[in-house]
Amino acid sequence: MHDERDPSSRQLPARLRAVGPGWHRLLADLHEQLHAQHPGYQVDDLKEKFGALRIKVIGVPDTARPQVQALVADAEVQSAVTCEFCGAPARRRRRNDTCATAATPHGHGTRS
Repeated sequence: MHDERDPSSRQLPARLRAVGPGWHRLLADLHEQLHAQHPGYQVDDLKEKFGALRIKVIGVPDTARPQVQALVADAEVQSAVTCEFCGAPARRRRRNDTCATAATPHGHGTRS
């Protein structure tokens, strides 16, 4: 459980367990960029959807929103070609009704 009064409890480092370890470096880099410019930023939502990251950031001034959205969008695009399990280059793979971004060793039994 995290302390809602502590802004860092709602930032990316505190939310890494929500997604695969292969994406943790992408999120650490995004955190560094966001925190340098907006130390009070908060993550409202962090999840995997259709084999890529989905990130919703709040707590930034309206004037900074386009810049923050661009940083978030870049991380989301990078996640779509980064293995969510190991961080290696990867591609989206489908299995039954699910989608994951996985490197070849993790994608056995799936089809693209």
